[in-house]
Amino acid sequence: MSLGFEFNKNNWLMDVEGFYKQVDGITASNQGFYNNFQFVNATGNYTAKGAEFLINKTANKYSTWLSYTYSQNNYKFQSFSPSVFPNNVDIRHSVSLAVNYNVLKQLELSIGGMWRSGQPYTKPVEGNETVRDGNDVLVNYSDPNSSNLDDFIRLDASINYAFQVTETVHGALRAGVFNVLGEQNVINRYYEVNPEDSNTAIQIDNKSLDLTPNLSLRFNF
Repeated sequence: MSLGFEFNKNNWLMDVEGFYKQVDGITASNQGFYNNFQFVNATGNYTAKGAEFLINKTANKYSTWLSYTYSQNNYKFQSFSPSVFPNNVDIRHSVSLAVNYNVLKQLELSIGGMWRSGQPYTKPVEGNETVRDGNDVLVNYSDPNSSNLDDFIRLDASINYAFQVTETVHGALRAGVFNVLGEQNVINRYYEVNPEDSNTAIQIDNKSLDLTPNLSLRFNF
């Protein structure tokens, strides 16, 4: 369910929308949990609610837009304790900004950036990081998704040159840099039992791409 309004006048566009969604019948085993529930069979639901704001301005030589999203996304499993906790993809705040500028008729410069709050993850219990289950030693997690990763930030830039080879063949040369600032953004964090000391857990971080240049050449016939 969503409700919003749009304003469009004199090359200005503004859009505001509120939303609410509930998805029933999800299973815990399919959620990719890294917590004490990751091996438990249970059925529950999740709800997502929030608001989105977008503003866009276009002109002869440039266009720019800014967006902001607030979202709250929670799981609910009646058989778990706690029964309600943040979704794995519960990102409360997200801001995106982009600018496209026509330096020349055939040459366009684009810059885009994103900032968002960090995703939830689950830490082991401090001072009691592992627990024995029969012959197995498992990570002893605290409350699910009760911690958050550091904020995510990324800036990208690209330049695009369009040219004509013949009357029917057109080309485009694009050069860009992904993650210009070289931010070491952690996008997922989990823990494993330390193979050298079963009383402790080791932290494993998955990171997004570092500074990455790219180049492409395309022809349209």
